[in-house]
Amino acid sequence: MGSILIFFAARNKGLIFIAIYFFMLLFQHYAKTKSFKISYLILPVVTIVASFWEVIDTRLLSSTTSARSLLYQAAFKIADMYAPFGAGFASFGSGSSVKNYSSLYDMLRFYDYYGFTRDNPQYLNDSYIAMFIAQFGYIGITCFAMILVIFLLMINRRSGRIQAFTLVLFLYAVTSLFTELYLTTNLGVITFFF
Repeated sequence: MGSILIFFAARNKGLIFIAIYFFMLLFQHYAKTKSFKISYLILPVVTIVASFWEVIDTRLLSSTTSARSLLYQAAFKIADMYAPFGAGFASFGSGSSVKNYSSLYDMLRFYDYYGFTRDNPQYLNDSYIAMFIAQFGYIGITCFAMILVIFLLMINRRSGRIQAFTLVLFLYAVTSLFTELYLTTNLGVITFFF
């Protein structure tokens, strides 16, 4: 069900992870193993990152062309200012911080950037990880990373197609955290409880 939703959303990362899912199924079939090792993903991940590096650099890392890059830079600045716990709930990158135009946005002079103003805040909540870093600081991001590792260990205990499918959904969700507020959307909630 989740893969059908991802496929029809026609997002690049969704299509990529559907391809990875089928790769994992084929690999399991030909390797005749009962469980899939997470290390089998290294080659496909390296290939995908290499293939899409220009897109990743332009949309995520480049401070001159990317709103997300500005969000990440600001998130780490805020995490440093309010170390180790961050600035707190509804202070940066969330719907509530946009609705009330957080004072942090004024302090960071976000009003100088297109898509970051009070009248046009369309990019202010464009990344879950940036929001998480700023709001919950280094302690929060460490706890979140530990939760992700626990989920990965739980997935690793599964076997066969269920493991492959669950791993693809997990990887899609984690990747989406860097580019959108995925866990706060309907699809994110469905994926989390699936």
